[in-house]
Amino acid sequence: MTAAFRVLGTLAVSVRGRVVPLPAGHGKVVLAGLLLHANEVVPVSRILHWLFGGAPPNPDRAAKTVHMVMNRLRKALGEANVVATAPGGYMAVVRPDQLDLARFRSLVASGEWADALSLWRGPVLTDVVSETLQREEIAPLAEERLAALEARIADDLAHGRHASVVSELRFLTGEHPARETFWAHLILALHRDGQSGEAREAYLAVTRYLASFGTTPSQDLRDLHQRILTGAADLPVPHQLPAVNPHFAGRSSELELLDSVGGGSVVVIDGTAGVGKTTLAVSWCHAVASRFPGGQLHVNLRGFDPHSAPARPVDVLRGFLDALQVADVPSTVDACSSLFRSVLADRKVLVLLDNARDVGQVLPLLPSSPGCLVVVTSRNRLSGLESARLTLSTLTRPESEVVLARHLGVARLRAEPEAVRDLVSRCAGLPLALAVVAARAATTPFSLRDLADELAGSLDVLSSDDSPTDVRAVFSWSYQQLSPAAARLFRLFGVPGGGTIGVHALAALAGGVGSSLAELVQARLLEMVAEDRFGCHDLLAAYAAELAELDLGRSTALDRLLDYYLHCADLADALMPLPRSDTDFPVRHRPSSTPPLDTPEDAMAWFDVELSNVIGAIELAAARGRPTHAHQLTYMLSRYLWLRADWSTWLRICLVALPCTEGVPEARMRTLFNISAAHHRLGSYEEALRWASLALPVAAELPVNALNARALTLSSMGHALLELERYDEAEQRYQEAALVADQPGTEAQIRHNLARLLGRVGRHGEAEEEFTEAFPLYEKAGHHVGVIDCHYDLAEMRLELGHFAEAQTSALIALGLAREHGSRMHEATSLEQLGDALDGAGAEGAPEHWEQALEIFDELGTSEADRVRGKLER
Repeated sequence: MTAAFRVLGTLAVSVRGRVVPLPAGHGKVVLAGLLLHANEVVPVSRILHWLFGGAPPNPDRAAKTVHMVMNRLRKALGEANVVATAPGGYMAVVRPDQLDLARFRSLVASGEWADALSLWRGPVLTDVVSETLQREEIAPLAEERLAALEARIADDLAHGRHASVVSELRFLTGEHPARETFWAHLILALHRDGQSGEAREAYLAVTRYLASFGTTPSQDLRDLHQRILTGAADLPVPHQLPAVNPHFAGRSSELELLDSVGGGSVVVIDGTAGVGKTTLAVSWCHAVASRFPGGQLHVNLRGFDPHSAPARPVDVLRGFLDALQVADVPSTVDACSSLFRSVLADRKVLVLLDNARDVGQVLPLLPSSPGCLVVVTSRNRLSGLESARLTLSTLTRPESEVVLARHLGVARLRAEPEAVRDLVSRCAGLPLALAVVAARAATTPFSLRDLADELAGSLDVLSSDDSPTDVRAVFSWSYQQLSPAAARLFRLFGVPGGGTIGVHALAALAGGVGSSLAELVQARLLEMVAEDRFGCHDLLAAYAAELAELDLGRSTALDRLLDYYLHCADLADALMPLPRSDTDFPVRHRPSSTPPLDTPEDAMAWFDVELSNVIGAIELAAARGRPTHAHQLTYMLSRYLWLRADWSTWLRICLVALPCTEGVPEARMRTLFNISAAHHRLGSYEEALRWASLALPVAAELPVNALNARALTLSSMGHALLELERYDEAEQRYQEAALVADQPGTEAQIRHNLARLLGRVGRHGEAEEEFTEAFPLYEKAGHHVGVIDCHYDLAEMRLELGHFAEAQTSALIALGLAREHGSRMHEATSLEQLGDALDGAGAEGAPEHWEQALEIFDELGTSEADRVRGKLER
């Protein structure tokens, strides 16, 4: 029988395309109800409930009535009859492909929302007359359709089809104004379509609608609004996966296993060094990347780098969030991890964590979204990590021969089968060794037998606990075949201790690269990991570092590399939108070439890419007796880290640089001050006070024209004491700082902070005097934000005192300046203060000012909005 049953519209039955006439009244009600519960037994009592609302006109004949309705229905269906009698009731026996509702649910489950929604032909079963069936069975179907519609639109947004859904969403929010998901989709679609103003209007519209019912937007909707304001909702789609190795071969069973376990949220691939974990992971990730429209993230966690510490989770998270163009990235690992999970909450993203050291390094990097997949590679088993697992063994002999054939061609291997077996045996089934051997064979006229004998006779067999002897022999053999210039470049690559390096830095390190770089890439001893950036496997990096220790020119090479980073950091730092001193840091070895560093965008991009290398250079300089480079590079990196709000990294490098400042008072004072400031930003006020106290006697050693250093240090101590509520000591430090401050801006900030302190302890008259002193100093320094803040704090104090007219005057001045300088946050706070002053004085106009403030706070997505909303409700 080829019958089809449709309930997603008017009730319809057809056989081989011919419509089957259905009985009106009870028969249609019963058929619709049975189809809604297809292949389930429906008790007679429930059928009676559908027909008579639970109160049949003749209860004694109720069962017979149902029996009679069933007979008529079966007769009407004829060839399409699917009604069967079951113990205690009846059922419709249909295959999933016969019923449109079953197909709809199947398509939804597989994520084919557009196809699922195409099955709907209009309002469901409007031709079925049963109040109870409509209310209890049919009405919930509308929710299923709306949920599928939400999912389909979310998929459209994930694939960049935001412009095409705006009109549809405007209609849907009108039809279903209480459904916040449609509002969220509309706000996001408008924002991504370049209509940010209309997106904010949409948020305000749903806020007003919900307020009319005494509710507020959900946390999810508020979070979306906040992400839009900070730029986090307009996320790009990153594609960070490395390129697939064109010579990847074999591993068919491993790929099948990954396909079978890849439905989980975490997959771990472990195995010995050089066994091909990364190559396999990258290949498989590319194969499944299309399942993740939110993009792919990748990082080398450097878990087994011979000379560098494993990547810190906080640094990795900051890199991921930067790649997603998230603004205002926090500084702690917990905060970064939480933000990362929030950003990926509604996205399908593939994350490849390569070369992990342990579970502790991985856990903070795991998104919580079930739509994301994390692939981890490691030499360790990572026990304790809830995941699917694949332990990778060495390649079999046939698989190894396939790898060589990919490089050299099948014909060449068939010509010398014995030599191929010897080469494969020497490589111990490790793809890394096979790649090096194949690269050598591809660039020489020698026969494979000659190469096998040459490799077997290699005398430079190096051993290591972490690397099979045969692999080190392969490295040594390949290295010995290099030209002298290329061999030198490979040795010097080991000077910084591994990682990736830009071509300009590599040229500075070696004094030029010429054709040597191409030779190393051809020999598979180095590889291009990104545009103009080169690196190699950890085992090769360790080998290069050992060779570097034997190179007499390594010391000069290190100086050239440090000078390169210092010179570029100096150029980039000068472009930062923050003031810096006129300190001049000349270099002995000026690099012959640098990347473009002409704009602030160039500067930030350079620091973003080179951050780990500059930090590595600071650590290397400190460890290798280059103290000047260590503290100068730290100084050059400080403003970048301030702009990135990366306080933990700032603290770490300052602590590394501090011992290098011995005997250099200005550098030591600056480093101690920065350590104190980093602790303050991290909320460690006792530590901030301790480090500022250590900076104070060093500041006293500086020349008289550096009094500002002493003033800043005293002021920093005052800030920490104020946070610790040690008010008397804080006041003393502020007073001392004001006496020695030699710049208007510094003195203004000190007096302003002193005024806040005095107001907090109830000495309001003295606080007014300090505010009055601060105003002209801020203006002289051109510090406009300081003037606004000063008026705001003065108004706040006057409000607390009940001096409402004076508070209104200060708030009005602050409001005018805020609007003049385009500061929306200051404008909103001033409007709120004006409302407070009018309300306190019993004057009219407070609600209007609060409403204006609320609109801006909502636009900015700040917590102050709830405070103002509370005032309006009261």
